[in-house]
Amino acid sequence: MQPERRALIGAVIAGLLLYGCGGGATGIDNGVASEIHFKDDTVSNASPGDAILNLEFTDQSGKAIRPRDLIGSKNLILVFVRGYNGSVCPYCSAYTSGLISNFAAITQHETNVLLVYPIAKPDQKQRLDEFLKGTFQNSSSSVDKVPFPVVLDIGLKAVNALGIRKDLSKPATYIVDKTGHVRFAYVGSSLADRPSIKAIIKQLDTLKDEPS
Repeated sequence: MQPERRALIGAVIAGLLLYGCGGGATGIDNGVASEIHFKDDTVSNASPGDAILNLEFTDQSGKAIRPRDLIGSKNLILVFVRGYNGSVCPYCSAYTSGLISNFAAITQHETNVLLVYPIAKPDQKQRLDEFLKGTFQNSSSSVDKVPFPVVLDIGLKAVNALGIRKDLSKPATYIVDKTGHVRFAYVGSSLADRPSIKAIIKQLDTLKDEPS
């Protein structure tokens, strides 16, 4: 078995032990990550409020970015991955890869994506590069560059403000419409507990069908 695959399997098993994920929900077959699955049927289970627009993140160049900056002409999908916890989270990588692979379909729904990578300390900024590198290494997509902003939540300020802290961050996905209202909010209880890309597109379809 190749070292990279052994490391990935080890990370998956560690995640299962830490979060108590069951085999059926995660796509784990006999302890091997043959494919990671997320939920096709989800409904909102959180109410962050429209104050989510004023959360502030930092991009890789040190520039401040708020969700408010990315709406108006487009909707916004705001996604929190777990963050750095000693290794690259395979579920977070798989989810990020799915967003990258399906970004063209997302943009057809007049929607931006903002992905948040939480870090506890400022000196952990380089962990984001490691996460993105690991994401591309384990991706089947031909895309080799992230087509949407990936930002840092330094000191877990946004995570704490939203009440989604668990070690670092619980997996969380929010959809904000063009007017700045949160139309979908889902906070998972485990690393695999996320709306699938199919579920996200379904939510975007409901916005697309509404009169402007």
